[in-house]
Amino acid sequence: MKCRFLDLPLRDGFTNTAFEQMLLEDTEASQGLTIAFTSWNPVVLIGNSQSVVLDVDQSACKDRGIPIVRRFSGGQAVFIDKNYIVVNVFGPRPLFPISLTELRKDFCKVIIRALDQFGIPVNFYEPDNVVVSSPRIRTLGNSGQVIKAKSIWLQGSIRYELTEKSLKEMLAVLKTNGQSLQNFYFESRNALASLKEFTNANKAKIKKALFEELLSHYGCESF
Repeated sequence: MKCRFLDLPLRDGFTNTAFEQMLLEDTEASQGLTIAFTSWNPVVLIGNSQSVVLDVDQSACKDRGIPIVRRFSGGQAVFIDKNYIVVNVFGPRPLFPISLTELRKDFCKVIIRALDQFGIPVNFYEPDNVVVSSPRIRTLGNSGQVIKAKSIWLQGSIRYELTEKSLKEMLAVLKTNGQSLQNFYFESRNALASLKEFTNANKAKIKKALFEELLSHYGCESF
């Protein structure tokens, strides 16, 4: 199978989300495979059935000019900005495991194999997380999925760099069950990891490794 490759420029959350929807609809019709990297201006992405009131500080988002965008997959609210590598795979359902548990694990394992090439101590953590294990377990990235009648869309978000600005914005705009996260700065910093802690490789090199590992895993070639 041929694979279409896209490496898209920095864009806002509404534009990226609309483009993802277009790619999903195109895959449903064409049954082709697309691997797409997206780059995001600061945005809060909220799960398709999640409460904005309980999990997002709307006033903080407004003050900072950070949009709130409802994504197509489920899960909790996340903050994404240009410090993340976001990789998407759109393909026909027969290409992927049938079980949701195996689908999540399978995709994360591909990401892990790519990151292993840079000496990053990564592991899979259920249900859909990529973590580092040195010197302690910390979250590096996670994945989500949308399953349609004929196609599947997988998305992985990997933290490339954890800057002070990025961390403070994330804690300002996100809530957990209605509670602000701003008082959990040190706990959050200790629980989160980034690629730049372990490698000097730039984003382009990491994207290349991810792309090649995905091509090999799904038995495809790019065009």
